Amino acid sequence: MVHFENHAYYIHEKVFTNGYKFMLLEYRDESGQMSDRMDWKDLVAVLESPVIKKLRLR
Repeated sequence: MVHFENHAYYIHEKVFTNGYKFMLLEYRDESGQMSDRMDWKDLVAVLESPVIKKLRLR
């Protein structure tokens, strides 16, 4: 992440430990079809739930 503050740029880096895996996300729209778009509220729920291994949103 890069942000600018007080006439300076700051760079932040997040490094994961060995073996860390991202959550598998399967999102289906109202018709049950796989979708690559999701509502903001669903994205916030995913990002605030780091202990979930797999999540299916319908």
